[in-house]
Amino acid sequence: MTIPLLDGSLKLGETTFDEQNQELVDTFNTLSKACQEGECRDAIFDVLKYLNRYVSEHFSYEEALMQVFKYPHLEGHRDEHARFKEDVERYSENLTHYETLEDLAIKVYRMFFQWVINHVRKQDKDMIAYVKLRTG
Repeated sequence: MTIPLLDGSLKLGETTFDEQNQELVDTFNTLSKACQEGECRDAIFDVLKYLNRYVSEHFSYEEALMQVFKYPHLEGHRDEHARFKEDVERYSENLTHYETLEDLAIKVYRMFFQWVINHVRKQDKDMIAYVKLRTG
């Protein structure tokens, strides 16, 4: 099963964001396929490794962009980034506390969908619209 999220509601019209969001969705599509094929164990480790890199690279880029354009909601946006990063770190550090890695995969999936729906589709979309207004 693939995730049909890059249907226009996730594309923001900013190349770097769209490429990074596509990579994020592709990563979760890979996890979904691996779990369906009974190979969730290795896939969840790869996803968490990827997410740790994503939060470092993507959030740094995004926050720098907001600073350059003096985005008025920078602090709240940054707070959301910090919470997501904490979730990723918590899942990464507590791999052995889950009954099965499939359980962990489900929790990470939920975190991903909530992030996409609540952050990317709303906050990031609003922020990119703000930046676009200033770059004409």
